Amino acid sequence: MKHSSLKLKSILVNLVFFVVIYQAFVFPSYGYDNQKPEDKDAIALANTLTERSREFSSTLSGLKMIRPEDLGLKVKRGQIDYKSMTKAQQDTIVIAMFNPEDNYLDIAVFYKSRNEIVIYLNQANGRLAEYNHIAYKSDNVERIEAFIDKKPNEFVPPFVKCSLKIIFTDKTQRTISGNTINKQSMLESGGDNTFFSLFSLPKNTVMSLDFLQIWSHSENTHNAIGYHSAVDDIDNDGKTEIVYTYYITNSSPYPSKIVVFKSLGNSQFVVEWDSLFTNSAFVMNNQTIDFDNNGFKEVFLAAYSPLTQRVSAGLLEKNIYGFYRYYYTGLDWMGYPYQSVELRDTMRLGVYDRKGMWICSSINDQTQQTIIQRAVYNGHRDNIGYGFYGDGNSIILDWFIYDMKVFDMDGDGKEEILLGDTQFGTSYFGYLDSTGVGTNLGYEYKHVLPNEPLAAGYIFQKDYDNDGIKEFYLAGPGEGTGCIGVVKHTGAPGSDNYSVVWWDSTGIVGAPINGMDSGYVDGRYSFVHPALRYIGGTYARRHLYVFTRDGMYSFIKIFYISTDSVVNIQPHLTDVEHTGKAYIVAPQSAGYFGHLENFIAVYKQNGTIGINDPVVSVPKDYVLYQNYPNPFNPTTKIKFEIPKSGLVTLKVYDITGREIQILINEVKKAGSYDVLFNASNLASGVYFYRIQSNDNVMTKRMVLIK
Repeated sequence: MKHSSLKLKSILVNLVFFVVIYQAFVFPSYGYDNQKPEDKDAIALANTLTERSREFSSTLSGLKMIRPEDLGLKVKRGQIDYKSMTKAQQDTIVIAMFNPEDNYLDIAVFYKSRNEIVIYLNQANGRLAEYNHIAYKSDNVERIEAFIDKKPNEFVPPFVKCSLKIIFTDKTQRTISGNTINKQSMLESGGDNTFFSLFSLPKNTVMSLDFLQIWSHSENTHNAIGYHSAVDDIDNDGKTEIVYTYYITNSSPYPSKIVVFKSLGNSQFVVEWDSLFTNSAFVMNNQTIDFDNNGFKEVFLAAYSPLTQRVSAGLLEKNIYGFYRYYYTGLDWMGYPYQSVELRDTMRLGVYDRKGMWICSSINDQTQQTIIQRAVYNGHRDNIGYGFYGDGNSIILDWFIYDMKVFDMDGDGKEEILLGDTQFGTSYFGYLDSTGVGTNLGYEYKHVLPNEPLAAGYIFQKDYDNDGIKEFYLAGPGEGTGCIGVVKHTGAPGSDNYSVVWWDSTGIVGAPINGMDSGYVDGRYSFVHPALRYIGGTYARRHLYVFTRDGMYSFIKIFYISTDSVVNIQPHLTDVEHTGKAYIVAPQSAGYFGHLENFIAVYKQNGTIGINDPVVSVPKDYVLYQNYPNPFNPTTKIKFEIPKSGLVTLKVYDITGREIQILINEVKKAGSYDVLFNASNLASGVYFYRIQSNDNVMTKRMVLIK
C-alpha cells in the first residue's frame, strides 16, 4: 500500500511538471502587446521559473508586497504603460520619484473613499511597499499631479525628488512637498543613523574575504548629502586621487564642496585641493579622460552655469602648477538632470574625429522624457572652458532612464545604446540599435525578453571570452528579488539574437543604487554591487555585495554586508595603493533630512577568496542554480545546495517532458554540489533539469546550441 502511494505521488509530480512545461509553451502569457511568439514563450517560462523567487521575497521582507498590477496598472517594457491608464487612474495615480535615496520611480495613489494619499515605494524588484499615508479630507479633489519643486537651473541630483500637487474642482491647488512625503522616514527622525563605518557591522559571507577600513574623511554638515566621487591617477604620477563631492546645505543654490585626496601609500591620504562651489558642481561619474592630451586627466562634472543660467557639463583639471580648475563645456542643451555620461577616446561627429562623450538626461516627474545627445571636443580651450561640438540632433524617448552604456553590442562595428530603464517589470531589457533607421540619429529602438527574470538596471560590459564582442552585465529588478546576470550576443554580426549565459537572484534583495563598479580581486574580474530595499515601509536597509568571476561567464558572491544607516552608496572597486589588493572607496551619508554626516572611506581587502567559512558553509535553504554556461556546447555545470541530508535525484528532460538522463540518484549530505552534464549525444534545443530532495522540487531551463 505504501509502495502504491509513493508510486502515485511520483506520477502526480511528473504530471504537474509536464503540465507546467506544456502550459509554458502552449499557453504563454499575453502581458505585452504586439509580441513575437518567442517573446510570449519567454514570459511564460520566466513566470514558471521564478515562483521560488516570489516566495523568497515575501519571507525576506516580512511584508505583503504588492505589484503595480494590484493597483490596476499595466507594466509594459519594464515601465508603467501610461497609455493604458483610464481617466480615473490618471487623476488618482501618479508615477514619479518621491524618495531621494534611489533612482527608481514610486507610485502615489489618492484614495477618495479613505481620504488619504498613500505613497508606495518601488522595491526595485517588481514590488511596491507602503511608505507613507497622508490624510486629506476633501470632497472636491479633481486630481493629483507630481512636479519637481525646482527651477530648471536647479536640476541637480540628488535633490531632484518630486512633490505632489492636489488640484480641486474649483481649480485651486495645494502642494505636498517632497520633505513632507518623506518626513516619516527614519532618515529624518534619526533612528539608528549615527556616524559609523559601513563595514563595521557583522557580515554574512561564504568566503573568508573581508574589507577593513584603513582611512576615512568626514564633514559634520547638516541638511546636505554627498555620494559623488571619481577615483583615478589624474596627474599620472603613479598615485591615486579621489575626487569627492558633497553639498553644504539642502537649499538653493545648493553650494557644494569638492575635495581631492591623494594617496601616499601605507593607508595615508592628504588633501591635495579643495574648493567651495556656489553653483552646485558635482562629480557625475567615475570616468576620467585627457581631452586636450596635456598629460592631466579631466574629471566630468555637472554644475549650474551663471553664464547660461542652465545646468551645464564641466571638466575639473589639474594644471602644471598643481592647482585644480573647473572649466565650462557649454554642453547645456538638455535642461533635464544628467543621469549617465559615457566618455569616448575616439568619436566622429561632423568634421571632427576626436575625443567626445554621450550624455543621457532624464526627467522623473510626469513628463517622463529622456534626451540622449553626443558631443566631440573641437580642440579649443581657453581660460573659461573647453569647446565642444554637438550635432544639434538628439534621441528623444518618452520614459525615464537612469543608466546608459554605449558600445558595440552585436559585433557589426557600430555602437549600440544599452538602456538601464526597467523600473517595475522583469525579464526585459531595451536598447537602441544602430541600424540607420528612424529619426533618432539612425537608432532604432528594440528590446529583448530573456527567459530568465533579468532586467536592465545598472550596466557594465566586458569581452569575457575574447571573441571581439563585449558581453554585458545587467543588475536590476528581479521577480520578487533583485537579479544579476551576463548577456551574450549569440547570432551573426548585426543580428538581434541575445542569450542570458548566467544569472543569479539568490540572496539579492534589491536592485542597485547609484551605479556599480568593476575591478579585480586576487586577479579575478569582480564587481561591487550596492542595493537598497525598504523593509517595513519607512525602514530601509542597504546592502553591499562583491562578486567575483569563477567561470567563463559566471560569478560567485565573495563579500556581503548589510546596514540600515548609510544611504546613497556609490562605491568604487580598484587598487588604490597599488599593492595588488582590492580596495573599496565608498562615499556615504548617514541620515538625509535631519542629522547628517558626510564621509568617504577606503576599505582594503583582508584575506583571500576561495576559502570556505565553516560558520556559514552549510546552506540555509534548498537552491537550484542556473547552469553555466548557458547556452552551452556540449557540457555545462549544474550547481545546487541542500540544507539537510537525504535522497537527491537530479534529472534532465527534453521539451516534451521525456526523461533524458539521470545525473544523481543517491543520498547526499547537506552542502553545495556541482554536477557536470555532457550533452554531446543530444541535439540542439531546450532542455530542463529538475532536482528533488526531501519533498523539495525545483526546475530550471537550459539551452544546448551546437
